[in-house]
Amino acid sequence: MIAASHMGHLMEAVLIKDKEVMEKELLHVEAPLLELYSEISTGENGTQNKLSHKGEKEC
Repeated sequence: MIAASHMGHLMEAVLIKDKEVMEKELLHVEAPLLELYSEISTGENGTQNKLSHKGEKEC
């Protein structure tokens, strides 16, 4: 929800071409998404889960 809220602020900044606000809102969108990815990719017991999408090769 936090990332979605900031995405709206980011889109508004893009429309008015305010680069300083764009940069700030990009960081506000990115941080919760990275945190979510980190929690998803690390299992509850601290082990790595393999996240793969259909058609992607596992590394």
